[in-house]
Amino acid sequence: MGQHILLENVRTHNLKGITCRIPHGRLTVITGVSGSGKSSLAFDTLYAEGQRRYTESLSTYARQFLERMPRPDLDRVDAIPPAIAIEQINRVQNARATVGTATEILDYLRLLFTTVGSTVCPDCDEAARCHTPEAVARRLAELLPGQRVVLTAWVSRGKVRGEAWAEELARAGYRRLLRRGSVVDALDWAVSGKLPEQVDVVVDRVVVGKTSRGRVVAAIEEAFRLGQGVVRAHSVEGTARSAQCGTEPLQFHAELSCPSCARRFSPPVPGRLSFNSPAGACPACQGFGRIPGFDERTVMPDLSLSLADGAVAPFELPSRRRWRRRMRWRTWGVLDAC
Repeated sequence: MGQHILLENVRTHNLKGITCRIPHGRLTVITGVSGSGKSSLAFDTLYAEGQRRYTESLSTYARQFLERMPRPDLDRVDAIPPAIAIEQINRVQNARATVGTATEILDYLRLLFTTVGSTVCPDCDEAARCHTPEAVARRLAELLPGQRVVLTAWVSRGKVRGEAWAEELARAGYRRLLRRGSVVDALDWAVSGKLPEQVDVVVDRVVVGKTSRGRVVAAIEEAFRLGQGVVRAHSVEGTARSAQCGTEPLQFHAELSCPSCARRFSPPVPGRLSFNSPAGACPACQGFGRIPGFDERTVMPDLSLSLADGAVAPFELPSRRRWRRRMRWRTWGVLDAC
């Protein structure tokens, strides 16, 4: 595209075959006496041709929201970009309609931010992440190379009795739990003492870097399934006879979550970035950008006045005085009933 918009032999309305160049990237003012053709050049030529060329690339649905303007009368126009004209008259009646919705630019922006954007935790100011089994295996290889690791699923038993829950785990093939860093039998713990509401169910014990990668990934997948998207990796310390798990396990989430506070977030989807969608609209304004309401001080600026003296300011308008009379009549009716 050239550095100037070229308009050649413009004959729109009362323009008499003028030719001009308008530079890009600069503020250009069109001025003149009344009837000299300022609006014909700005709106009926520049805007009309720029809009016409742009709308040709839009869908039929989008075109119905845009004003149809005739092709301007001129011989040549070069290097004209898409145009937006801001007039004093608003022809759009839908409160949710904007320049972005009418031109479908918001559709592309939603896809862009959904794909390349990142979710940031408002409490910790850290980017939220989600982990796949392969990503967890790679992370363990980076943080705990050559170490023995116990992979557990962080499981909640809910309101089920400890013994019944432990027996159900054993039937599913999970007999071992992690208690204060030691691996214990689930049923023995349930019988000897009260099980907490949430426990670490041992899925597998591996040696990072020596155990086959397929086994590690399979154990992580199983832990994600059993723990509803949460897997914990406990580093084993000490000898084989006195092995003890570390107190601070590494925790990974299959869902999008904050790495610091573990707060979970919904995955980014285009609908959550749209004020026309219930998933993305503000719950307070419902996507309209304004909240209906009234200011009591504006409605009744002087509380010392009576209804007859004009306590309610809107009722003092000529078109609203009948409401003042109705309120006074109803007030008298209530007082008479008392």
